[in-house]
Amino acid sequence: MGSYSLEVQYHRHMVETYLDPDTFWIDPLPYSGDSQGTLYSGTSSTIPTSDEFREGIAQIEEFKPGQRVTFWLYNNAIFPGDVHRYTCIDPDGDIFQQRSFTQSNFFKSRVNHVSIDLPVDATLGEWTATFESSGRLFATETFMVTTTGAPEIRVEQDVPGEENQAYIIDERYTPIDFGEVQQNGSAPTQSFIVKNNGSDTLTLGAITVAAGYSVTDGLPSSLAPGATDVLPVQAADRKNNV
Repeated sequence: MGSYSLEVQYHRHMVETYLDPDTFWIDPLPYSGDSQGTLYSGTSSTIPTSDEFREGIAQIEEFKPGQRVTFWLYNNAIFPGDVHRYTCIDPDGDIFQQRSFTQSNFFKSRVNHVSIDLPVDATLGEWTATFESSGRLFATETFMVTTTGAPEIRVEQDVPGEENQAYIIDERYTPIDFGEVQQNGSAPTQSFIVKNNGSDTLTLGAITVAAGYSVTDGLPSSLAPGATDVLPVQAADRKNNV
């Protein structure tokens, strides 16, 4: 039977944790549903979907006055009676918005979110959003408010017959399935929806695809905030899919 070791960097030195387990290991390991905490949090312009939480949520950290900001977080161990409080603080340190509610049910994990509508005359600069539960701070996120905001690209796979399209995270490594093709059959095509999810004009450059594939209809040079376009990609060489 083989052995397993784990080294970590502690005070800038590599340490073999098994040589001092009392310092570096917890025994028994706690169950995540019993240990309150936040796995991750962030800000975006829309409420993240379940697909986004599985794949990874595209962070948006720059907004413009009048825009909606969604502050989201994924929590562990939510107990009945917990008092949750969201606070949004402007660059001057003043509370812009604060919401509180009391938890009624137990959840071993849960997604929480709150939407903040920035005023049209919002103070420019760095804003802060916090989440507290029963007096304990669990998450802090900052975002910038600028005159024009910023563009943000979002890509989805166009799935026929589905109300919600398949979200594709940036730098995804999982390949896209183009399906099966009969010998001498037509080359398959998959379409992708490209959207500007931000608040400023999105400039698009040249599109490159892997060898054996081709773009049959390119995208425009730019997309206005909220605008979308469809990018069809075809398996140019049928041999790749036989």
